[in-house]
Amino acid sequence: MNDRDMYFGLYFNLLTDRQKDVIRLHEFEDYSFTEVSEKLGITRQAVNEALKAAIKKVESYEKKIGLYRDYTNRVKLVKTIKSEFESKLNEKELKRLEVLLDKCIYINEVDS
Repeated sequence: MNDRDMYFGLYFNLLTDRQKDVIRLHEFEDYSFTEVSEKLGITRQAVNEALKAAIKKVESYEKKIGLYRDYTNRVKLVKTIKSEFESKLNEKELKRLEVLLDKCIYINEVDS
């Protein structure tokens, strides 16, 4: 998965309905521009323009908000912490640490 796919995942709900449809079909379901245009009843040019606008929008959101940047920084930090404590903890403690650190990576998905 590349950075753009991650941006689409993070910022998908902020796109217009048309952009969501184009992204879903072209990027996630691997439809060609022609197939997307036929399915949505729009021109290939409209598909291309919606895709370009969506890419520009999610890249702009990432630049301003930085959800993916923050996520990758958390992943790096968690890996560093795990490697630092790997040899210092017994198996049970290490498993517990891994569970807690994984919650740090997926902080937005953790129930309070």
